Amino acid sequence: MKGAAVDPDGDLDRIFAAAKEHHVEIEKTLVTHGHIDHSGNAAELAAQLDVSIEGPHSDDSLWIDLMTEQGEQRDIAGTEFAIIGDVLFQGSVGRTDFPRGNHAVLIHSITTRLWPLGDDTAFVPGHGQMSNFAAGRQSSPFASDVVSEASTA
Repeated sequence: MKGAAVDPDGDLDRIFAAAKEHHVEIEKTLVTHGHIDHSGNAAELAAQLDVSIEGPHSDDSLWIDLMTEQGEQRDIAGTEFAIIGDVLFQGSVGRTDFPRGNHAVLIHSITTRLWPLGDDTAFVPGHGQMSNFAAGRQSSPFASDVVSEASTA
């Protein structure tokens, strides 16, 4: 019963209570990207639990550096999870209008790095409900198989 806190922002007491209720020992903190609504309490949570922080990617240093101004797969207890952050949502994809955002790169990454993990792969998005890649391949208006086939034709 080991787990990780993913993108810990908001009420840390709620995270602790959920872990206690489900008898889960938080062994690490995972941060998918540097937006404050995903990483705002990562350092505090990691310090309180004396656990490590994994992520975000070094390209997100811009967001981490701005944190004070703003106010891929992981193994946890032997189980692999696809923790997607704001890359992919149920029926949509992440925003690319932020600095260093690139829509073409985002779609290419989804179709070449995520979809090959298999249709049965469940993912935890940064916002909204869990889904799986099969549903994403059919429903995403940006990265579905139909859209991908049309763009390569």
